[in-house]
Amino acid sequence: MRRTRLAAALTAVVSVCGLLTGCGSPDDGRDTVTMWTYPIITDPTADREFWTRTVAGFRERHPEIRVEVVSQPWSNRDATLTTALLAGKGPDVGYLIPDQVGRYHAQDVLAPIEDFLPEETMADYRDNALAALSIDEIPYVAPILMSALVGSCDQRVLDATGVEPPSTWAELLEIAPVLREQGYYATHYQGDLQAALNMNFYQYLWQAGGTVFTDDGDRLAVDGPEGVAALEFLTTLVDEEYVDRSALTQAYQPDQSPMARGRVACVYNMGPTEAAAAMGGSEHLRITPPLTGAVQTAYGTVGGYAVFHEARDPDAVRAWMAYLTSTEVMSDYNRAAGYFSPRESVTDLYPDDPVLAEAEQYLELTTPGEPHSRYREVLQIVAPLVQSALLGEQSPQDALTEAARVAEPLLAS
Repeated sequence: MRRTRLAAALTAVVSVCGLLTGCGSPDDGRDTVTMWTYPIITDPTADREFWTRTVAGFRERHPEIRVEVVSQPWSNRDATLTTALLAGKGPDVGYLIPDQVGRYHAQDVLAPIEDFLPEETMADYRDNALAALSIDEIPYVAPILMSALVGSCDQRVLDATGVEPPSTWAELLEIAPVLREQGYYATHYQGDLQAALNMNFYQYLWQAGGTVFTDDGDRLAVDGPEGVAALEFLTTLVDEEYVDRSALTQAYQPDQSPMARGRVACVYNMGPTEAAAAMGGSEHLRITPPLTGAVQTAYGTVGGYAVFHEARDPDAVRAWMAYLTSTEVMSDYNRAAGYFSPRESVTDLYPDDPVLAEAEQYLELTTPGEPHSRYREVLQIVAPLVQSALLGEQSPQDALTEAARVAEPLLAS
């Protein structure tokens, strides 16, 4: 059954596993763990050094187990992984994010992660990190990193206009006219079709208390009152020129954005490091809590490592996963990658960086997404309709009603 489901996912995928380094082990795989990862640590040298010392540290404790860490490119990662799993040459362990969990769970290739981690590790995870990587309340991925898109405000703009950072939607609307009159935008909304909905519309949907999918996952919930309230709020920002309207269709890079030009008070769609770089230095950056609509939340990614059903040596994988998710390794990993830890006991990773130290305090308030097998396809439906409402081409209610209607046959399939 598992192989049948996986084969069904391979429509229009060309088999390329034979071209992949580390696609499989020449022996029967006993006492061997093969793991696929990606350039999460963006500096290639730092990435190699991290995995070299991590595998070496593990081998000191388990000299009988061989670990092969294969760094794969981001491009075509799902096609490559699915092809390799179907061919029986996939990894034992692989890096996944929330919008992949539903897809691979539907293919029946994921093992419940609690079967491979110590009880104390499972108990130490933040609830929102585990929830983002779970299906029907069963976690299938061991979280390894988190981020938080909290408020990033330009202190120079705040000082020039005499406003305080908002903490709610209402406060944002209150200070926005003051900022506009002095030539500034209240915030930045990147609404082009290349922008991730997690970092724009969905974030406000979650703040309104809504969800992308209904509880059973059978239809979209964006057309409910929460989704309409979120899109009406964003429409007000656009119509009143509280945000740069050109960003609805133009894909600004952070260093070219209105924030980089010193024209925006606060942004909620960038990580603090990215925002600081856009502003020309962290000395100008003031971190603030996530906004509150009906709910106080912000988008924050979660990533982790899943174990596939056909892992060749479950005991070896269990030992590796326990080490990989240990407090020692998790601290080292996140410092090297510039992320935060999903374990509650692993904190204060950046004592010498006040920006990251402040952002770390809001991890519990993040919403990392909603795992669903059709998450990515739904993005392609919702994004242009949200954009059309913001451009004034249709009402928020009509746009979201159409999104739910168009997605209905997809979710029913």
